Amino acid sequence: MFKAIMDYSFEQKMPDFEDDSVLNIIFQYIKKDLDYSNEEYLLKCANSEMCGEKGGRPSKEYKNVLSDIKINNWEERLKKLCDTYENTFNVVVNTNIKTKLGHCLLLSHGDPDFIEKLIQKDKVIDEIVIEIEKLLNKTNSSL
Repeated sequence: MFKAIMDYSFEQKMPDFEDDSVLNIIFQYIKKDLDYSNEEYLLKCANSEMCGEKGGRPSKEYKNVLSDIKINNWEERLKKLCDTYENTFNVVVNTNIKTKLGHCLLLSHGDPDFIEKLIQKDKVIDEIVIEIEKLLNKTNSSL
């Protein structure tokens, strides 16, 4: 029975219990559970994929970034950075990228020029964050 369950689970191969009707009946009940679990798993995967395409939940590290952007009235600057990023990399800017670009904008005190130069040098968002944080660490350590 264990081998039959494994074969069906991984290869959808129906077992042949020959004339053992008890094993056939038992397997039919188990098969229903396996089919149901597989359908649930596939639905969960499809849902996760859709959520991932939207960018997922922003990192807790960047929790208040977008609200801080609003407070400083830098929405237009962030939109311009997002547009530049989209056009340069030919991607749709999701929530994660937008939040990280907002973080960079906050670190640069609202000056998008340095960030745009990094984007034009084909630096992806994680590289941009690292560059700006390195620059800030150098500046803070020299004080």
